[in-house]
Amino acid sequence: MDCGKCGHSNRAEARFCEGCGASLERLCPSCGNAVTAQATFCDACGHSLSAKATPSEIQPPAAQAEETPSPATALEGERGQATGERRQATVLFSDLSGYTAMNEKLDPEEVQDIMGRIKSEAVKIVEEHGGIVNQFVGDEVLALFGIPAAHKDDPRRAVQAALELHKLAKRVSPEVEERIGAPLRMHTGINTGLIVTNLRDTRDGTYGITGDTVNTGARLKVLAKDDTILVSPDTQREIAAYFETTALEARELKGKGQPMAPFRIVGEMRGQKVGQQGFVGRQAELRQFASVIEACLESGQGQAVYVRGEAGIGKTHFVEECRRIAVKGGFACHSGLTLDFGIGKGRDAIRAIVRSMLGIAPGSGKEIRRAAGQQAIAGGMLTAEMEPYLNDLLDYHQPPEWRGIYDAMDNDTRNRGKRATFVGLVKAISAHTPLLVVVEDLHWAQGLALAHLAELTKALAEAPVVLIITSRIEGDPLDAAWRASTGGAPLLTMDLAPLRESEALEMAGEFMDATSRFATNCIARAEGNPLFLEQLLRNAEQAEEDAVPGSVQSLVLARMDRLEAHDKRALQAASILGQRFGLDVLRHLIESPAYSCDELIEHYLVRPEGEDYMFAHALIQEGVYTSLLKTTRRELHRRAAERFTGRDPVLRAEHLARAEDAQAPQAFLEAAQAQAAEFRYESALQLAGRGLELAVEQGQQFALTCFQGQMLQDLGSIPESVEAYGKALASAAGDVQRCHAWIGMAEGMRVTDQYEEALKNLDSAEAAAVQAGLTLELAQLRHLRGNIYFPMGNLDGCLEQHEQAMESAREAGSSYYEARALGGLGDAYYMRGRMSTAYDHFGR
Repeated sequence: MDCGKCGHSNRAEARFCEGCGASLERLCPSCGNAVTAQATFCDACGHSLSAKATPSEIQPPAAQAEETPSPATALEGERGQATGERRQATVLFSDLSGYTAMNEKLDPEEVQDIMGRIKSEAVKIVEEHGGIVNQFVGDEVLALFGIPAAHKDDPRRAVQAALELHKLAKRVSPEVEERIGAPLRMHTGINTGLIVTNLRDTRDGTYGITGDTVNTGARLKVLAKDDTILVSPDTQREIAAYFETTALEARELKGKGQPMAPFRIVGEMRGQKVGQQGFVGRQAELRQFASVIEACLESGQGQAVYVRGEAGIGKTHFVEECRRIAVKGGFACHSGLTLDFGIGKGRDAIRAIVRSMLGIAPGSGKEIRRAAGQQAIAGGMLTAEMEPYLNDLLDYHQPPEWRGIYDAMDNDTRNRGKRATFVGLVKAISAHTPLLVVVEDLHWAQGLALAHLAELTKALAEAPVVLIITSRIEGDPLDAAWRASTGGAPLLTMDLAPLRESEALEMAGEFMDATSRFATNCIARAEGNPLFLEQLLRNAEQAEEDAVPGSVQSLVLARMDRLEAHDKRALQAASILGQRFGLDVLRHLIESPAYSCDELIEHYLVRPEGEDYMFAHALIQEGVYTSLLKTTRRELHRRAAERFTGRDPVLRAEHLARAEDAQAPQAFLEAAQAQAAEFRYESALQLAGRGLELAVEQGQQFALTCFQGQMLQDLGSIPESVEAYGKALASAAGDVQRCHAWIGMAEGMRVTDQYEEALKNLDSAEAAAVQAGLTLELAQLRHLRGNIYFPMGNLDGCLEQHEQAMESAREAGSSYYEARALGGLGDAYYMRGRMSTAYDHFGR
């Protein structure tokens, strides 16, 4: 077979070129399948191979990995192969000492024969340990572990392969050592970390890999002496349980900003590793919780329990056990999960709990929610006055009889009403059955949810209700201010520590013989983290040896790589949707209308959640997400934004932001406006802030700043509102923008009795509005001026301004501002004692 790289003629059975060492594996130009040199047709796709293979067929161009994927091929290339990934992998560089001496003192054909045997054996060794030889450069081999398929223990495999490569050099050395006057020896550098790759394997260097991980591995190889294997600190942490290592002095590495202290591999570990960290259990916490349940049943008074711990420490499993204890005690359980990103509208924890208490299944339509709410009112659970607040909590648009009243309320009144409705519903239901209410992942909660929980915590002394809240310790939202808002209600805090060894053994026993070497290694490496341990043990049936991976990222990749290609693409696409995702959106992303998540469920990667699906753990979603190339992430987020257009403005904005799309600031403004229309001013203000962080265009910045000013007004933060409009004025471009900013500032100043300053701003705004022909703005500012004249006692001026405002509103065709002007006229006439005139105006 002729080499596609140098043209050298090789034996038909040769795997590598005798002239340059390049791979002679022939690939089908249609599908990329490896075929034999004698094949006429590809045995995978049937493509004709009668023409002589070209170099491009043997060596697919690495440049394909750098292309930006189109929407239809964000996760796969033209031949259905992955275009690239960000992966945790281990790189091995082994160099042969004595190669130069061989070339100087032996015949070239003899050198070629020796190197051919060494390279062939090197490939066998690397592949037997689960890696691939990506490239031979003279006497150097570059091997990859974790690409294209990850294993649970890739760093360990790399070190074991390096030991075997060193033995190979020693086996070959005797036949040439006396003739060249030097022994053949290997020296190796190994590093583990992030690599960006195009996932094409031809063993000739066209398997594109980039990243500092590769550079560091090469530098370690240069530092290593003969018969020495040097590994980076990152690799040493992963293999310390299996190999004895010696730390060397920190060395300067070319291209590295900081010195590195490499580790030398001494040999394989003999016996159990000592010095393992102790484990701290949680049986005491379970007993505490059981006593809380017992006390609640005896006294009829509830208790709040705050469960904290790091990600993966087992908060969810602990709560499940608490739920079991509560159910055994006769409690009914209702749960809500706080999500940082994902399914949005109507899925916050408080609303989920309300629906659960009313027996509303996830995904139920408006009529079902409406009927359940009416039944709660009719059954006496809540008073009739609470109906509009319950409608809000159930995401049911207010009926006509409540819409006007609800619109007229200020935001604080609405929020107080919703809190009272939520707590009232909990009390009413607990009067018949004691309740366990669970809110998970509070570290992602916003202010409204925290206020609801504070109100409930304060009321627990009056009802047989136990509240469990879970949160990560980092970013603990229950600060001193929150605790003060509960009125001094008791809060039992439980900080979860790692599992004890005995508890870990018990957990392992549910999967396999806990005394096996594999299980004990898993327990040791998991270091008490239940998530790590569970993921490790679930991979037992796939293990070739009793080994464990070194990180959740490696675990996720190892399991993800065992999926069929279409399921792997689906899992990666789902990861951009957040921890919870809808099947319809996923099908849109992967362009597969009939896709099912059955295989993902079978592999314990996702689980059903009502009509939606959730990743088995947030860290799994994060691990999959980080494996995507940034270009792929952006494209998938852009496609998700398309799907949410017209459906969910908040999620559309979030996805456009993650896509780094120029439309994101405007999308956040639209999302904020939609939230404001539902009287969710805090959320609207937060969304406007997100948009302002991204906005680069002056028009976007101005619109978002003005919107912030309006929301601050609606929330009663008047000085802050005036300040926001002041910022907008300072950056305004043209009379139209300045007019809007002046009006906004005047509105705030009116509330704080800064009448003279407000009137000056309105004079400036009127001049700008007249100049620009802004009829609607004239109606607005004249109505506002009339409202300012009213408390100043200038009733004539008040009447005149409202008359002019009404004329401008009619000219602009705005019934809203016409009605406001009429209201102002009515107030002014009333104050002058002209009731009949007021009646005439109101009766129009």
